[in-house]
Amino acid sequence: MSNIKNNDLVTAKGLAELVDETYHTIDHWCSMGLLKPARIKGRTRYFEIRKSVAMCKKIRELQNQKIPLELIAKEMNK
Repeated sequence: MSNIKNNDLVTAKGLAELVDETYHTIDHWCSMGLLKPARIKGRTRYFEIRKSVAMCKKIRELQNQKIPLELIAKEMNK
């Protein structure tokens, strides 16, 4: 994590815009442990762009297959 450059990071709001989700959705996925910030400064969470965008797309893809978030979280956190 220490070798992450600042331009490789995006805030939760920025991530939401990149993946066309709401901030609330990103926040919910974080609270479930599906997304993990690379860095937290104050109350602002920063996410690795490539990793987090890919993860968001995967989560949404699985949800579209009618897989519940709880099951997605359980599988991803193994």
